[in-house]
Amino acid sequence: MRRLGESLAIVLGVGSISLVTQNPYTVGPNVQISVAQSSLQHYETQIAVDPGRADHLIACAYVTRSASVTDTAFYVSFDRGATWSHTLTVPVGVDPSCQVGLRGEAFAASIHDVTPPDGNSDSFLVVHRSADGGRTWTAARIAIDTRSVDRNYLTVDDSRGPRRGRIYEHGYLAAQQRRGW
Repeated sequence: MRRLGESLAIVLGVGSISLVTQNPYTVGPNVQISVAQSSLQHYETQIAVDPGRADHLIACAYVTRSASVTDTAFYVSFDRGATWSHTLTVPVGVDPSCQVGLRGEAFAASIHDVTPPDGNSDSFLVVHRSADGGRTWTAARIAIDTRSVDRNYLTVDDSRGPRRGRIYEHGYLAAQQRRGW
């Protein structure tokens, strides 16, 4: 029987099979990330770790404030997850995504729903960047039309290639429907 957290490797030799177990992970105590907003339900959570500093983490989720209002919340830790601070809320947001770049900068993305006077709802991609790892945030400017985007995710290029360090935002963009057809 294997214990939780162990990995199993099978090594094939000539005429025999030997089992080798390793335990590369350390499981610490449970910590509630959302203490600053513990009365709110959190959904679609993600967490990312700084590739250069294991003590730097960022987490995100969308939270429900009422039956019809959701926001996107972002949290940061600088002590390997022992304590967390709520540092960004994107109002009327869903589909959170977060990532830490190769130089420790933090990135936050979510879908922001806007309801114009005609009652139809459009969704827009909202991206924030933090040069100080997630303590303070600046909204980014997206130069393309992102209405009706869904399932957005942030990815860091950590390859050894020429685009190393780039941050990619990817998602599903629904085709625009023409009204009156």
